[in-house]
Amino acid sequence: MEIPLYSIKEDVKSVVISQMIKVILLSLVFYGGVIINLKLLEIESSAANFLTIIVLVILIVLQTVLAYIKSSRKKYVFYSDKITKLKGTNVVKEIAYNQIRNVSISRNLFNKIFKTSTINIGSLKIQNIKNYNQIYNYIIQLIRSYQYNQYQYQQTQQQYQTTQQQNQYQGY
Repeated sequence: MEIPLYSIKEDVKSVVISQMIKVILLSLVFYGGVIINLKLLEIESSAANFLTIIVLVILIVLQTVLAYIKSSRKKYVFYSDKITKLKGTNVVKEIAYNQIRNVSISRNLFNKIFKTSTINIGSLKIQNIKNYNQIYNYIIQLIRSYQYNQYQYQQTQQQYQTTQQQNQYQGY
C-alpha cells in the first residue's frame, strides 16, 4: 500500500455557509412566487403562508446538514504518482500525474468571500480549499518531480539496454 505524501480537505465552513445562502435565496424566490399566486387567486390564507415558511425552513436546515456531511467526508490525497479524491474511504476519482496537461486556479463569488479557491487539475477539481496558492505550487512541484523521475528512469533503461547490446557484441 502506497503511503500518501499529503492530504487536504475542503473548508467545510465555507461550503456550508455558501450552500445555506444559495438555498435561502432560492427559498425567497419560491416564497415570493407562492405569495404572488395566492394574491392573484385572491386567497387569504395565513395557514398557507405559515406552512410554506415551515417547509422552506426545513429544506434550508436539511440542505445545510447534507452539505456539511458531504463536504466533511471529502478528502484529496496526494501520492508520488497520482492524486486521489475520496469520499469517506471510497475512491471517487483518481488522476495520474502523467495524465495531467494543465493545472489552473478558478474562483467564484463565494470563493472570494471565504478566501478559498478551486484548483482544476485536468478532470479533477479540488474545491473550496484555503491556502490555494501553496497547494497549487505543491501540485506543480509534484508533477515536475514525477516527470523528472520518469525521464531519469527512461535514461537509465536506455543506458542499460545499450550496455546489454554492447556486451552481446563483445561476447559477454
